[in-house]
Amino acid sequence: MFPILLVNGLGDKNFSFMRGFVSVKRELTKKGYKVYLSKQDGLGTIEDNGEALKEEILEIVKNENVAKIHIIAHSKGGLDARYAISKCGMDKFVLSLTTLSTPHHGSELSRRLLKMPKLFAKIIDGYWNLFYLVLGDAKPNLLKTAKELTPEYVEKFNEEVVDKKGVYYQSYSAYPLKKEKSLLLLIPHFLNCKFGKEKNDGIVDVESAKWGIYRGEIPAWHHNLIRMRLSKKKNKMIMDVYYKIIDDIKKLEE
Repeated sequence: MFPILLVNGLGDKNFSFMRGFVSVKRELTKKGYKVYLSKQDGLGTIEDNGEALKEEILEIVKNENVAKIHIIAHSKGGLDARYAISKCGMDKFVLSLTTLSTPHHGSELSRRLLKMPKLFAKIIDGYWNLFYLVLGDAKPNLLKTAKELTPEYVEKFNEEVVDKKGVYYQSYSAYPLKKEKSLLLLIPHFLNCKFGKEKNDGIVDVESAKWGIYRGEIPAWHHNLIRMRLSKKKNKMIMDVYYKIIDDIKKLEE
């Protein structure tokens, strides 16, 4: 099977205290799959991260001596990957793109939060950009990236960044069971509901996550899709989703 590139979303870096797709990669590697973790900026813009993904894709294709790769992307990483495929010529090297809770139609939460006082926004932007510079980001830009996630921006993005023929696009959304609570995402989940997006995973609403062939809802919170810090039963459920994805994209190589 062609190699798989796991692409992180906004804010994620593959360090021990952030984890990202690390656990997913470990489990897939045990099954014999060739898996890579993306290295694009945690707070990079779609364009900058798309260009970074281009270099990663080309490197994988060269090192593995393969014609194509598969991409599985989480959250904003799906937009970064779509840009790399459509605008950076990577449709020649990508056979499939599977997105997990990617805001393909924007985030109402992002639009509302950007209405905060400009001075406050600049302070937050400066603090987090500096933090991510220390972590290794090349061009962190939280404020611009947040603007790129608004429904208005993504609507224009979708008109310009069109799907490429020959690339298989599929998507999943996430929506946790009512009995499952998340202290980390309690406030953003509440705000999304208040803004009219009742079905959300704490960050992205179900409708926004739909792109290409829609595969349905995963009963999990946004961060649980890539961070395996749950019960054995829940971890198995999440991994079963990845195995289902692989079963689907394997058939494309036949």
